[in-house]
Amino acid sequence: MISTRYYPSSRSVFKAKKRVRVIIEDIYETSEEKNKLLKKASKDPLFLSDIRKVSTDFEADRELL
Repeated sequence: MISTRYYPSSRSVFKAKKRVRVIIEDIYETSEEKNKLLKKASKDPLFLSDIRKVSTDFEADRELL
């Protein structure tokens, strides 16, 4: 499920942390369910912001080549 809640930047969240726990779960979805989630994500401001950031990072990397 995609959340539209605000998440502070990782710098402010992990500044005082020494360890980070990552949980990985297998999720079984049909193609139809995945498509619904992708459609929902395409309107999610947090997701779109992340995509723009990644895009900008890749553009910067390309300029260095």
